[in-house]
Amino acid sequence: INKPFISKLKKALLEPNENNFNKLFDRTDIIEEFYILYKKARDYLLKNIKGIGEEERREEFVDNFMMQMLTLWYLQEREFFDKDTSYLITKFNDLKQKKLFNGFNNYYKFLTCFFEKICNHLDSQYYEDPLLGKVVVVGPAIFLNGGHDSKAISIPDKCFYKEGMTEVLINTQPNKVSQEVPLLNLFESRDWTEGNIDEFILGAIYEKLITYMERKKLGAYYTPEEITSYICKNTIEPYLIDRVNENLDQKFETIDQITESDNKEILLYLFKQLKEIKILDPAVGSAHFLESAINVLLNIYEKIWDKAKELGVRKGFEIIAADEKGKLKTINFLEISDDEQFKMFVKFFIILSKNIYGVDINPSALKVAKARLFLALAKHFNVHKNYFIRFPNVH
Repeated sequence: INKPFISKLKKALLEPNENNFNKLFDRTDIIEEFYILYKKARDYLLKNIKGIGEEERREEFVDNFMMQMLTLWYLQEREFFDKDTSYLITKFNDLKQKKLFNGFNNYYKFLTCFFEKICNHLDSQYYEDPLLGKVVVVGPAIFLNGGHDSKAISIPDKCFYKEGMTEVLINTQPNKVSQEVPLLNLFESRDWTEGNIDEFILGAIYEKLITYMERKKLGAYYTPEEITSYICKNTIEPYLIDRVNENLDQKFETIDQITESDNKEILLYLFKQLKEIKILDPAVGSAHFLESAINVLLNIYEKIWDKAKELGVRKGFEIIAADEKGKLKTINFLEISDDEQFKMFVKFFIILSKNIYGVDINPSALKVAKARLFLALAKHFNVHKNYFIRFPNVH
């Protein structure tokens, strides 16, 4: 728990009002602190990377590489890689202890092998060998640097991890950190398991990295989470309420009035409208608005699911999907009992597939949007319960 949070907690206890309470859930300080250190790690990588001559291409590679590592760290926390929540550091230490470890003379060479195995071995859910252990194959969604020749690129080990540096990053205010920041120390110094670092942070980091001039040129601006959530809720919900009222001759005022209705036909009609809704962000950036739209939609799907089960409804809440072999199958959402599996299925089979769309003139932004939407899905994956959507195409 960091010092800014402690001070916010004290203020909320001393002056318990709505404003001070809401500040406890405001993640702006987390984004700001993480961004300062992230930028230091970025500068350190840019200074040391070899094999890409042109500065603009070097910056693009480093930005994509860091996003990729950020995403892999998130998956590591969910025990995707040999069920080791410190997998990337474990492998770094293994490499340091055994010089020329399996023919890799540095950590980056090991990483490129690791990327290849979990990106391309699509014939199985897991890849396993003595070197990598048993790792989940995640598919190509998060691999953002396909256009570069990785064989020509080298990154020294000092850019990845330094013993004792994590403690420095935990105990020092980010703007007072004078040393260079290795990437894995940065990730290790922040709390991931309680949800501090997630897909919103991923998008926020990217959008803050765009320089002022680029912002001006591209019209790219970071929109806070509270605003994207507010706008999505107050456009999507009224649209759905209007459809129900117009077509079923009702006078509902809120979405909760509809989802709490004991009328099965009204619930079924709302479900059908939800399945067909189309939401487009024509300047999607890193998908900040779409992420909020996903959350608004998922919340309504969940309320319908809970009410339909309460009323004992058995049919009408099915979708047609394709299995891993391309065969059509029917999924009845009322037969799913696990909350996380339900969220994962709704997000993948309906929301990501049919409800949300994004367009952007910036190819780098779209890469981050894809990685971010992958994370929105992966947060529901469970290695122990074998809950996966294999190689989801979030493109």
